[in-house]
Amino acid sequence: MPAPGIRPAALTSLLLLATFLCASVAPPAQAETIWSRLFGVGESLRYEINTPTHGFTVRVHGSLTINDAEDDVTTVTHWAAIEERREGVKRAMTFKLEKNGQVSRNYTVGGRPMPVDDEARRWLARVLPVMLRETGLQREQRIDRIMAKAGPAAAHRAVIDEMKLILSAHSRRKYAQSLLGRGPLPAAEFAPFMAAVADIDGDYDKRQVLNTLIDKQTLTPALQAEVLKRVAQMSSDYEQRSVLVVLAPKLVAEPAVAAAWQSVLRAMDSDHERGEVVRAMVRREGGSPAVIDLALSSAREIAGDFERAGALAQIAKQLGTPSAAQVVAYADAASGIRSDFERRNALEALVKRAALDKAGHERVLAAMKGMQSDHEIRQVLVTIARQMPADPALVARWRDVARMLSEHERGQAERAMDERKL
Repeated sequence: MPAPGIRPAALTSLLLLATFLCASVAPPAQAETIWSRLFGVGESLRYEINTPTHGFTVRVHGSLTINDAEDDVTTVTHWAAIEERREGVKRAMTFKLEKNGQVSRNYTVGGRPMPVDDEARRWLARVLPVMLRETGLQREQRIDRIMAKAGPAAAHRAVIDEMKLILSAHSRRKYAQSLLGRGPLPAAEFAPFMAAVADIDGDYDKRQVLNTLIDKQTLTPALQAEVLKRVAQMSSDYEQRSVLVVLAPKLVAEPAVAAAWQSVLRAMDSDHERGEVVRAMVRREGGSPAVIDLALSSAREIAGDFERAGALAQIAKQLGTPSAAQVVAYADAASGIRSDFERRNALEALVKRAALDKAGHERVLAAMKGMQSDHEIRQVLVTIARQMPADPALVARWRDVARMLSEHERGQAERAMDERKL
């Protein structure tokens, strides 16, 4: 059975492949300016790419089918043409559906008609596989053929080796996702696979592969750390955050993973993206203490007051009965918030959401040091008064803080304490 036909309507959704065929068909000696474009209208398509020394053009009216050997066009519904300009020589082959149902082939070199001989067939056999590889066309069928030819023991490695030949970030990403969708990746193939992913030129496509990997594969702590190393190499904060948010529900916060996670956060420039990551870490119920500890540590990487306070408030929802170390970590992170309003929000979230003992409340009172707004201090004191245990020493410490307020604000705070009848 022939492979499914290639239709222009499907091609028009592909990304413009800036490196299409440049190395595999005619590798330039050095980097060149590349110009490419793709037009698709109805049943017509034109794809072309040009550099100063090389060019490749595909034009299709209707659809065409390429055989499994990838050395010939077997069917066209109307006509198609492939042209290559290489080393100053232009070669072209046109395929046309004749009235008898056969496909005619016309081959030219430098504009002169030439026979479709062995040289012409060798040229076509060289060009067609690269076209398929770089565009991702007939991808699933190609992967089936590659894996079947390699055999079960070497099937995954054969596809990974094919991925390494692909210059297009879009197409390499599609091959990687197709491979991941075919079942667990053998442990021995993980490192070669990740090396092929690391070479993808584009954070968007790299992120898509890593997200598919996280979704489709069971990742050990060592493999999670390896994924995070690849994320750290990305330049886009948004793309980095997108991967971390997908990994967060499966995160195993062992030392190597935690260190790699922190490295990614430190590499980010955006506090907004850091905040989104920390919130994602504790968004699900029942997070492990190790993950919560890592989230608290990660919150300290957030410089922005609003984002840090929001992240801490999300963490507070999952603390339950926190350990003494967790309360200290939370309070220390809150102490670094410069805005009195945002620090108040973070401290109130802890008092309201977590079951704090005497030491925990004392730590919150200590974390208020440096706040200048009587109003915000009073708000925290009122919240503490409604939650704190009836311990005389703790009440005395609370009153020490309240004495620093203005008469009006202190009166409001003391009223809340009196209502508790402590």
